[in-house]
Amino acid sequence: MGPGAADISEIIPLVSEKLPGLEPASPLEPEQARFRLFDSISHFLVNAARSQPLMLVLDDLHWADKPSLLLLEFLAGQLSDSNIMILGTYRDIEVSREHPLSNTLARLARSESYAREELGGLEGESVAQLISDISGQEPSQELVATIHARTEGNPFFMTELIRLLEERQSTDGAPVDTVLSGLEIPQSVLEVIGQRLNRLSTECEAALTTAAVIGRQFDFELTDRRFQRDSVAEGDR
Repeated sequence: MGPGAADISEIIPLVSEKLPGLEPASPLEPEQARFRLFDSISHFLVNAARSQPLMLVLDDLHWADKPSLLLLEFLAGQLSDSNIMILGTYRDIEVSREHPLSNTLARLARSESYAREELGGLEGESVAQLISDISGQEPSQELVATIHARTEGNPFFMTELIRLLEERQSTDGAPVDTVLSGLEIPQSVLEVIGQRLNRLSTECEAALTTAAVIGRQFDFELTDRRFQRDSVAEGDR
């Protein structure tokens, strides 16, 4: 494992079990110790990828603490010329401008090896597969179309809605529209929507409220004029 084995053993106890005679790492100042640990992890990954390419998957980066994000930045810089790919996922609704991940992403974006891919909603067969995976039943085309229309293919919204239908035993052929019309929006979905709205400015939220009154499709200029009138009226109070 190289000279960094002692550092790595502090975060991966299995290393100490495999190397029982391993001497503990010598003490250093916090900043020096952190750099040595990061460097040891980098060398470990490079050695692991010598025989074949390696993909390092980091899921739910929106929950990562600051030291973990610093490690990610360090590895991204050190491993850019190696045959190692770092794949990170996160939910954008969880990442405000003040979130530590925002700064990390901004710094990573300066690298030519950085790429960002925004995942869209599921379609057709993928929707049917998700329903089948959760309910254990083969969904009807009506159910697939209705679930997709209600959620626009958002995997999280679909999962919550399917589970709610499961609780009402409505994925087995019952009239879907009838059941859905009587369902309340799951609390988990409301919380996610609330998180999205909390990221908006007061002015933007007010403009969207005006647009929502107009309808799903609206003319931007009409909405802007209406919003301006509301703002003037509010200022005259």
